[in-house]
Amino acid sequence: MMNSTDNSQGTLAKLLAKENIQIQHGNYSTAFFDVKNRILGLPKWKNRGKDVYDLLCGHEVGHALYTPADAFDKPNGCNKMLLNVVEDARIERMIQETYPGLISCFRRAYAQLHSEDFFGVKARASSTLNFPDRLNLKFKLGNLIDLPFSAEEQKFVDLLASTKSWDDVVAATLKLQEFLKEQADKEKEQPEQPKLDSQNGAPDQSDEEQVEQQDSSDETGDEESDEDNKTDGNGSDDSEDESEESNSDDSANSDEQAEESETAKDAESDSAKQPEKSEAKPEDETPATTDGVFDPTQNAIPSELPLPETVKNFESRNDDLLDFSNDALMTFEVAAPSAKEMDEVIVPYSEVNKLRRSTQHFMHFFNTPHYREEYQRFMTHTKKVVSNFIKEFELRKAAYQYSRATVSKTGSLNMNRLHAYKTSDDLFLSVTKLANAKNHAMVMFVDYSGSMSKTLPSVLNQVINLSLFCRNLGIPFKVYAFTSDNSFSTGNRTDYFMVPTETAYSRVLISNLSLLELVSSDLNRADFDDALYALFLRASYGTHGRGEGLGGTPLNETLIVAHKIVNDMKAKFSPDRMISIFLTDGNGHHLKTVESEQSLLRSHTKAKLAAKSMYSMPMTAFTLNGKKVKSDYYGMTTALIKNLRQTTNSEVIGFFVAAMNEAGVASHVAKAITTGTNVSSPVAYAKWTNGLAQEYKRSDVVAINEGFCYSKYFVVPNCGSMELDTDDEINIDSSTMTRGKMAREFMKYSSAKKTNRVFVSKFAEALA
Repeated sequence: MMNSTDNSQGTLAKLLAKENIQIQHGNYSTAFFDVKNRILGLPKWKNRGKDVYDLLCGHEVGHALYTPADAFDKPNGCNKMLLNVVEDARIERMIQETYPGLISCFRRAYAQLHSEDFFGVKARASSTLNFPDRLNLKFKLGNLIDLPFSAEEQKFVDLLASTKSWDDVVAATLKLQEFLKEQADKEKEQPEQPKLDSQNGAPDQSDEEQVEQQDSSDETGDEESDEDNKTDGNGSDDSEDESEESNSDDSANSDEQAEESETAKDAESDSAKQPEKSEAKPEDETPATTDGVFDPTQNAIPSELPLPETVKNFESRNDDLLDFSNDALMTFEVAAPSAKEMDEVIVPYSEVNKLRRSTQHFMHFFNTPHYREEYQRFMTHTKKVVSNFIKEFELRKAAYQYSRATVSKTGSLNMNRLHAYKTSDDLFLSVTKLANAKNHAMVMFVDYSGSMSKTLPSVLNQVINLSLFCRNLGIPFKVYAFTSDNSFSTGNRTDYFMVPTETAYSRVLISNLSLLELVSSDLNRADFDDALYALFLRASYGTHGRGEGLGGTPLNETLIVAHKIVNDMKAKFSPDRMISIFLTDGNGHHLKTVESEQSLLRSHTKAKLAAKSMYSMPMTAFTLNGKKVKSDYYGMTTALIKNLRQTTNSEVIGFFVAAMNEAGVASHVAKAITTGTNVSSPVAYAKWTNGLAQEYKRSDVVAINEGFCYSKYFVVPNCGSMELDTDDEINIDSSTMTRGKMAREFMKYSSAKKTNRVFVSKFAEALA
């Protein structure tokens, strides 16, 4: 059952364990806890209810809290099955003592499992169960079942109920083994009583199987049968029966019987020597050791001792409850990257600037006065554009406030309306209250993939625009470039090509990502100006520092890390509106995952084979910010965008920048609508035909609400629409141009100005 229950149970487990343990769901046979790596494994169960999941979590967290990490690695001479019974009794008692709220959950869960005969004892009388089984059921089911114990056995019940430490568990298990061995030896010493005839007390000959077995043993000269004949004192009767049967046979049979008699005598003499060998063996049956070192390959206790069958029965029933549905089999459960792994891929501005200054080609442009003068002219022009940007933003913000204004009475008379007291009761002064303006915070992610090379200059100019806009309005912001260029990889960065033996749990790998901080509101004035100058040089001349090369498109990895960055921004600035902007020209590549060796060992072969035979593209599932992301390869980006919006309460805006014709724009827009709003393709194309196509022709930009699950998605097919306003003056000569020609020239100029401001206008619309 892979739904919201998994998330709540994972949170419960972490709270109970008092640490941020790793929760791993998978096709496991049962729940487990890896005490070394602090990983709680939960299987994909069918819907058994909350109590069963609470039981599983509580039990395994008990191991997390109370079982030493190396407990089962140290040699101790204990049988593992008996050791588990004793340890489970301890950790379940202690976890319920620590969290009394679990007591009722455990009781209800075990009652449910017992009613479904998980332990395999409902059809048996409790008195017929061996002692280890009764011990196991006593501490699992409690008063749900009536279990008899002798006075000696009750001592062990009390002993198990008093264990506090792992050493207590080992000591109790060794005592239990010794007790079971003594009981087994006593049963061996007691002679087996023959069945008596109810009328004359003679041996009961009605058991045909016993007679046939005895005859067969006599004919083959079995050693064990000869010893029984000596013990019973019935050897003469048996030989007479044999002689009577042999009267009808050839005389050769008599010779064969003579040879068998000699063989029996030899076997008898050999068997008489056996006790001498067993006397040399230690009573506690401790395995052989070398220099006092325990040999785990040898059995710690005799195999004939009774072991808890209820444990085996419980394990055998697990497969009946595991979820083998197509959805469960095809879902690969992994862990999201840790906060540490996310920090590894974020390159702060200080490091970016340091590497720029160590790049000779970049520093040549940076220190040349000519390029600095060009930058100053560029900034003079850009500030005019930003001024218009701010003006438009303020107008839209004011419109928002007035559209949500409220009018209320003050309680004071309006003297100018007293004359209307006979016809109106509206005689009091009123006041208009504007809606409160909201403070913003923004983070922008710019695609530094190779396919962005032609578009990137226009994009970076707009980044400079946006940075000045936010700086002037006091809006906290950060701008990152994302690429798969791994020049920043260090020995401390998680290996992107990790193999199962190198990871303790199945996980998503993001270390191919480099998130470069280009500029932010945290920079001082000098660093802020240097950051913008570096962006100008990149946009105008293509020069950049080491590590800023264009690579792949790790968009999915960026969306994952964005969860952390956005939350950090919210925690620092507490904005009313958090805006995340992604600017790219294509889809991200497939997320890379790795399945741990432990997961491979614990996963069901049946499930893995079924998964491989049904589909070639399984689902991947992991939890980000407490909410599960689950998708196949094609829908992962959309799933991550949706999760980012829901878990961070952030408005996520997408800009798709790619050169394409009108047919390509129509196709991309229809796909965005279909994916984001779950409408059919014909409906999506109808929206294009009935409105969006006209918007595209009018402004070269198409805005789609909920496109690809973004709050708003902009398709920018023409890079020219991202260029800044020009200072070109209108070309009108009144002495040579007619009135109509002047009008046409003015309209052309106005249209060009409007088109050039589309991108800035759309930003203002999105932010306001």
